[in-house]
Amino acid sequence: MESNIIFLDTSVFVKKGYLLGNSLSRIAQFSKHGHIELIICDIVYNELISKMERDINAASIEFQKDISHISSKCRIYKNFPRYQSIFDLKEPSQDKEEDFNDLKKRFDDFLQENLIKTIPVSDTSVKTIFDSYFKGKAPFNEANKKFEFPDAFILSTYEKYCKDHKSKGFIISYDGDITSYESENLIMINNIEEINEKLSKKYDIQQFQEQEQQDWQKLAKDWWDKAWSTVNMRQNIIQKDLENELIKLIVSDLYSKKSLITYEVLKINDINIEINLPFKGEEIGLDSEAGTIHLESTATVSIDVDIADRSKGYYNDETDKWIGEQIISKNAVETISFEVDVNVIHTPENPSEKPSYRGFENLEYCVELENFGLW
Repeated sequence: MESNIIFLDTSVFVKKGYLLGNSLSRIAQFSKHGHIELIICDIVYNELISKMERDINAASIEFQKDISHISSKCRIYKNFPRYQSIFDLKEPSQDKEEDFNDLKKRFDDFLQENLIKTIPVSDTSVKTIFDSYFKGKAPFNEANKKFEFPDAFILSTYEKYCKDHKSKGFIISYDGDITSYESENLIMINNIEEINEKLSKKYDIQQFQEQEQQDWQKLAKDWWDKAWSTVNMRQNIIQKDLENELIKLIVSDLYSKKSLITYEVLKINDINIEINLPFKGEEIGLDSEAGTIHLESTATVSIDVDIADRSKGYYNDETDKWIGEQIISKNAVETISFEVDVNVIHTPENPSEKPSYRGFENLEYCVELENFGLW
């Protein structure tokens, strides 16, 4: 390739649905791994953000219009069960501002993660641009010439960047006014796939994808080692948190037995739990911010309760009371097994910092004897 400098025009992002498809992802990979300089200028960025907001507003209206149109104009198809899923569509609950902010953030993240530069518009000569305007040179066409001033400043900025770096540069654009521009420094490309094919021949994309996977696996292993170290160091705290939560679960379960006719837990006098260490576990999830470790263990539960034994009594509807019930105190010592997902968070801004314990979820227990053998 004649140059590793590649400029992206607004039309590239718009044509590819901003972040949809593989073309942008492919070329971004080459930038991420340092094989090319992928650049936009701030005018392109601002144009994209402005158009993004307008497109979301327009699409929102079309969403509502199309759903309403189907319901009113295509009713005859309700007679066919195979089309029912279409009529089941509801108007989406849309928040255009939230949608815009979400897409803008993902776009900004895409630029940052793939090392795509945003450069300021250059202090270009206004006289040069007006000369092109009055002579009808690209990017100024015969009609609506005034709308091409942003393109003129963009091209001038890219010209200056190439001159400053003593190199030619590619411009990828689907805008005819841009691609008709003639320059010794800028090479016009009207198809992003053309550049992707050239880059694929020059660089082995599969090789650096495999390298990226290896790097990720190494980072993941290092992080899991730190995560397990955190769990082991905080084992006593995790144990105490789990014991307290297990008590709440067991108490709730025992009191829920009030729906039973024969026995009812009236009062829990005492309950103690001691978790048997060490934990056994496995890693079940890791992303850029957190990991989850699935732990399993057993615990010894001691319970002292007052129970209403109604096995020899009966219920009096008139007095709304049980007749002949016995109040007895019972205790039990049982072993339960339990499992839980422990969340461990790390700080992306400081990878060397040790992960921190951030609670747990999905706690479940199992006891061999139903109702802890209390009845």
